[in-house]
Amino acid sequence: MTMPPLSPSDATDTDINRSELSWTIQSTTEIAYVRKQCIAHASACGCSHRAGVELSIAVTELLTNALKFGSRADVSLQTVQLPAPGIQIVILDNGPGFDNVELAPLDGYSEGRFLIEDDSIFHRRGLGMGLGAVSRLTDKMLLENADEGGARVTIWKWLK
Repeated sequence: MTMPPLSPSDATDTDINRSELSWTIQSTTEIAYVRKQCIAHASACGCSHRAGVELSIAVTELLTNALKFGSRADVSLQTVQLPAPGIQIVILDNGPGFDNVELAPLDGYSEGRFLIEDDSIFHRRGLGMGLGAVSRLTDKMLLENADEGGARVTIWKWLK
């Protein structure tokens, strides 16, 4: 993978204007930089500020999940033309993957089951709302278990 600088002070206009950017994230402190790059790349591609912010929120949620369930995530951000002009982001983590890719994006589904009212917040890692929110903030989302292990999430935001 090509590794643009992770330090925002080292980033150049060339980094933002390339058609593909990629990073390996291993700590939550690196998420803020990727979030900032999502907004900048979306703006450079012609997305509205709102669309860029929505994309950055979705990426933040996905990377937070990746580090919650694994120890690293590979992120690829690229401009696409088909099926429509937009931005595609692929996040591949080294966690356990999805137990059920059809149920995972449904609100209230977390860690292999639907949460119930009596579930203690102290005995789970999340609320089961994140992937549903990502789906609503993006134009398309694809969840997969990666052949090499872990989860692969691909999201798209079309230029509007």
